[in-house]
Amino acid sequence: MERTRGTIRSSPEDAMSSIPITTDRPRAADERPASADATPTASSDCLPDPADLKFPPRRVSLLTAAEVASELRCSKAHVHNLINGRVRGARPLPSLWLGRRRLVRRTSLDQWLLTIEHGG
Repeated sequence: MERTRGTIRSSPEDAMSSIPITTDRPRAADERPASADATPTASSDCLPDPADLKFPPRRVSLLTAAEVASELRCSKAHVHNLINGRVRGARPLPSLWLGRRRLVRRTSLDQWLLTIEHGG
C-alpha cells in the first residue's frame, strides 16, 4: 500500500479508486486542547512552596580542586599539597571528602586566604 496526501492506494494502477483517510484522534500530543481539569505535573506536585518553608534552603558553594587552583592561580597538584598540609608556611586548606573527590567550601577558602594574608 502506498500512502499519499491523506489517501490510500492499493497499487499505482488503481489510482482512480482512492479512499480518503479520516481519523478521530489528533496527530500529536501538542495539538490536543488543554483541558481545565488537567492533573498537576509531578514537579509542581512534589516540591513544597518556598513561602511555606520555615527556613529557606541554604546553598553551600563547594569548589573542586581545579576550581580552587584557578582561584589561587596554581596547579591542582599544589592545591592537593595545600589540602594535605605539605606546603611549608601555610596551614592545611580545610576540605571535605565526597567519595574520592576533595571539595573545598567557598567560605573556608576565603577564611583560609585571610589567615594566610595575616601570617597565620
